[in-house]
Amino acid sequence: MQGAGWLTLEELRWDETDGPGRGRLLTQSASTYKLPSLSEMPEVLNVRLLEHAAEDGAVYGSKAVGEPPLMLAFSVREAIRDAVAAFGPAGRSVELGAPSTPEAVFWAIEAARTAAGADAPADAATGRPADPAGVPVPADG
Repeated sequence: MQGAGWLTLEELRWDETDGPGRGRLLTQSASTYKLPSLSEMPEVLNVRLLEHAAEDGAVYGSKAVGEPPLMLAFSVREAIRDAVAAFGPAGRSVELGAPSTPEAVFWAIEAARTAAGADAPADAATGRPADPAGVPVPADG
């Protein structure tokens, strides 16, 4: 979950009142940025410790439980990119930086919808654009 938070919530924000590149970091601790909470956890999270691990002095003989799992969090960001891509034209790559905050994901979806343009599926009854699953998009958004 630490890695998922790192790539989806922990945005660096700067006070740039003195000009670009001259400000101070506003999100300098866990109290100044959003950390993952229970609402960001998957409903099912299966964790299993290796039964025959043999690293002496470590909890249950575990090994490599620090930074390596953080790198696995890139799969979370890539899954988000794939989901966003479903709102755009087939085969088009989605630009989504890290962290992929909820706001960044929203704007990436909007960009994908815009890129879809005339290629977007339309609801047969209303003629309004539909999302990739064929669900009509509300008139206001």
